[in-house]
Amino acid sequence: MTRTIELAAPAGGLPAFYAAIDNGADAVYLGGLRFSARAGAANFSDDELKTALDYAHTRERSVYLAVNTLLFHTELERALEWVYGAYENGVDALITQDAGFSALVRRAMPDLPLHASTQAGACDAEAVREFVRAGFSRVILARELTLEEIAAIDAAGTGAELEVFAHGALCVSYSGQCLMSSMIGGRSANRGACAQPCRLPYSVGRKSGYLMSPRDLCTLPFLDRLAAVGVRALKIEGRMKSPEYVATVTSVYRSYLDRLPRHEPYTVDPRDEARLAAVFGRGAFTRGYYFEKPFSALINFENPDGGQNRRAAQEMAAAAVAPSGAGAGQGADAGASAEAGAKAGAGARPEVVTGARSETDEGAGSHGGSDSRCCVPLIGRLVVCEGRLPEFTVRRAESGEPRVTVRGAAPPERALRLPLTGETARRQLNRTGGTPFRFARLDVQIGEGFALSASALNALRRDALAGFAQGLVQKKRRAAPDAGFSDLCGAMFTKARDEAPIERGPSVSAYFRRVEADFSLEGVLADRLYLPVRAFFSPGVRKEILRWRTAMERRSAAERRTGARTELFTALPWVTRAGFYEALERDMDALFSGAGGLESSAAVPDGFLAGNIGTLVYLVSALERREDLRGRGLRLCLDACANVTNGLSLRAMTDAGASCVALSPEMDVREVRRIAEGGWGAFCEAAVYGRQLLMQSEYCPVGAAFGCAEGQRRFSRGDGQVFWMKDRKAESFLLLCDHEACRCAVYNAKTLFLPRDVGMLREARLASLRLDFTDEPPEDAARVSALFYELAAQKGTAAQNAGAILEKHACASEWILARGITRGYFAPKKESDQWKITREAERPRPRQRL
Repeated sequence: MTRTIELAAPAGGLPAFYAAIDNGADAVYLGGLRFSARAGAANFSDDELKTALDYAHTRERSVYLAVNTLLFHTELERALEWVYGAYENGVDALITQDAGFSALVRRAMPDLPLHASTQAGACDAEAVREFVRAGFSRVILARELTLEEIAAIDAAGTGAELEVFAHGALCVSYSGQCLMSSMIGGRSANRGACAQPCRLPYSVGRKSGYLMSPRDLCTLPFLDRLAAVGVRALKIEGRMKSPEYVATVTSVYRSYLDRLPRHEPYTVDPRDEARLAAVFGRGAFTRGYYFEKPFSALINFENPDGGQNRRAAQEMAAAAVAPSGAGAGQGADAGASAEAGAKAGAGARPEVVTGARSETDEGAGSHGGSDSRCCVPLIGRLVVCEGRLPEFTVRRAESGEPRVTVRGAAPPERALRLPLTGETARRQLNRTGGTPFRFARLDVQIGEGFALSASALNALRRDALAGFAQGLVQKKRRAAPDAGFSDLCGAMFTKARDEAPIERGPSVSAYFRRVEADFSLEGVLADRLYLPVRAFFSPGVRKEILRWRTAMERRSAAERRTGARTELFTALPWVTRAGFYEALERDMDALFSGAGGLESSAAVPDGFLAGNIGTLVYLVSALERREDLRGRGLRLCLDACANVTNGLSLRAMTDAGASCVALSPEMDVREVRRIAEGGWGAFCEAAVYGRQLLMQSEYCPVGAAFGCAEGQRRFSRGDGQVFWMKDRKAESFLLLCDHEACRCAVYNAKTLFLPRDVGMLREARLASLRLDFTDEPPEDAARVSALFYELAAQKGTAAQNAGAILEKHACASEWILARGITRGYFAPKKESDQWKITREAERPRPRQRL
């Protein structure tokens, strides 16, 4: 039966992998001991990955390797070596989020399919098109998209296969855009070590509870709708989950997906929903964002794990999973044991191949034995005639390939009593239990009066199936790439430009996240301003911009700073959904055609700060397409959402059109220096001050708990945007609500403050230092900018000048210290302590058991 939609199941180790395959998964996604976004799972060693690949390919299933963490420059070579081994052994696709590493893999292994991880944050057709241009064949979309938006992306004809999540845990933040675990506890979600602080209790006003812990997703009732909007693959979340969970969820979804090609109307059996809830859940399931914003229906406020019924899960596991120790020979006859030996070369695990099979009442397959849904249909042909060795040929029922022919050890003898009949031969050859094969048809040609023993027929079948299995495995394997990392990387990340002496040091940019009616730039010292696009349509803000630019030009003239100029950039959001680009076109009409009523060209933007790669590519095309934008010299910068942590990623972003890229805040000074080598620092910006953006979410704790209007009345600071959320340690996290997009941003309780590190950034030849302003009063924003403006202008080292400058600006530094400060990841750490993922990956593996 042809399946129109693929079911991809998770595997955190071999037991879960066998559970997925034997219960009907079309594909399994898994990770290695390093560079996987689920570092806490057992994951797969080189040998285990080879075993898994052979097992899946023998059953004509696919295996996708997730190397979907951010990679530092020093890690690229090790990650490439790991992928080289998987490539040789026939891995079917690679799931990645790091743009630089993806480009490296594409150059080294152009025939290896790439899937863009949901961590890459694809939310619209523009982003999907860019991934296709970069060589991706499939894009795993953001979980926040609606069915309507998915349909629009499919209708846009991007050329990419679309994959979405169908079941399991949801992140409250857009994937790939969450730094909460990283900045609070030093465990990076982008590096596979998320500690899930969102699952902890928080409070807004008097409302307390698990305000940011989503329920689990379940799409079982509307699988037909997902197929109808162009979804190519459904993904089950759960690489940290048990084999029992994988077996149950895969089995249930398989049974319903099999009805879709037959166009059978269906309603979900309550018993199936109960099975899903019993094996794992967080209260009632949610439909996620597929139909509308779920608001409070997304969250289980009382308990993040309230729906998990461990006793029911154990009882279900006993019915659905073969008992531990059901190894070779248990519950299997001698013929099956021999079959297991025949398939050893195909990567099959004996206890899986021959283990006792147990099924639930609903027909779920065991992952301790074979299942009819795992069987490859074959056509066999037996020829027994005089003077020739018995010959048995097997081939694939549909394609006919591969084809394997084996011969017996001796010619057939004349029967003394009962000659061999076609019925007897078919009955013996059809004994394929314990293998991943079944015969759709058996053609038998037997000469009259000949005999052939059962053991001889068993040997023919065993040898033919073993050869066929090996053919399936070999068909997937590839020759090892001969491209060396140094040559590849050197060709992709060459010297950017000649290093020139630094006259003043890096420029200073100031990003004002909020622009209120009383917005003031009085005393603000910066070379570049980032302002939200709405700010440019406020007459008061435009006048303030003109006043600020005039003041900065006078200052530059007084200081005789030749060539100094101020820049004004329109800052666009990180998340762009349906309708955004239509609105952006209208905004550009108003900004650059005079329709906005701008009093002077001095208030017209000099460029854009793109919030994501899709927006960057769209702006590049707009600069080429629109006559009113040509010749203006508009510059395009890319915000930190790009998660640039290595030189190849930086190169990919500049190739896409960015003249400046904000580096990931999860880098220390050593990694920044490595990226900046060879003149590439001229394309880099690093944050040195401000509350760090921890997450972007379609869900709002204030709106869900109280409703937007009531929340604004009771808990806003006055402008309807700023709220505070406290954790169990009484730390207060800033919430900025975008009422136009109905989206919430969570900022760190502590303020990034790196005055003593400016000298190191200067030595790294970075182009720009970023100041992020969120809730600062205007006078304090001016003090902070003055401090860093002077630090950036110094020609000596940080040790020589920072202390004196901090003392000079004591008012600013004392005010910042009172807010609570952090150095983030910038301070160099011991190699063993730099990332939690390192320790997670290298410590002894836990013993696995079913």
